[in-house]
Amino acid sequence: MAERRLGQAFRSRVLEEEPDLEVPAGREESVLMNPNRQRIFEYLSFYPCSSLTQAAGALGMSGPTAQWHAAKLARARYLQAVPTGRAQLFYPTALSLEPRDLTVLTAVNGLGGAKLLALVVAHPGLTLRQLSDAAGVGIGAARLQALRLVAADLAVVIADGRYRRIYPSGTILHLEKGARRKLRAFRQRLLKRLEHEKMRPTLRASLSREQELEVHVGDRTYVLRLPTSSLLHGIAPSGGAHA
Repeated sequence: MAERRLGQAFRSRVLEEEPDLEVPAGREESVLMNPNRQRIFEYLSFYPCSSLTQAAGALGMSGPTAQWHAAKLARARYLQAVPTGRAQLFYPTALSLEPRDLTVLTAVNGLGGAKLLALVVAHPGLTLRQLSDAAGVGIGAARLQALRLVAADLAVVIADGRYRRIYPSGTILHLEKGARRKLRAFRQRLLKRLEHEKMRPTLRASLSREQELEVHVGDRTYVLRLPTSSLLHGIAPSGGAHA
């Protein structure tokens, strides 16, 4: 009984902190119309296949709060879980990722390989020890991340005498080459979904690497930030990537 009261208290606290918007009569409610859920959705749009722990940390949100709101988004099919035996990872359903995309983005975002991959791209040809020092992590952690990047075909290891050097692979350029098309389709699917929910969405002019989507509920206007050009934010592919 005590556990039940505790659970009810937790639900009440979350709902009190971030209540859903009041929807005018005659309009359907979208579960996306909640400040915390919008922030989680935005984060996963820019960093798909991330964990809720990562999202919560980046957004300054508690883990239970992130889990609560993500669960509502998943039930409404705004978010899709990544099929993995590890911690649950999520991405926006409208992004419609292919199995190859899931493998790559899980290695980069979900398994924490972004920092090491950014170093591999910015400084191709570093040894594992050099990557370890540059990333500020132990050699064991660097080796594990490097192995994950190689397994996802994001990096290649080339022997250079007594050294083994790590280079970015052509998979990065291939993924980024199709990113604009994939993200444009993502925005259009989301736009249609919100139109169906009578949210009166409109896309604003693109601002560099993101675009704003206005959502209208009654006399209120809310804005969603969405990516436009990259699925690998913070990792700039170089022209010297190996095929």
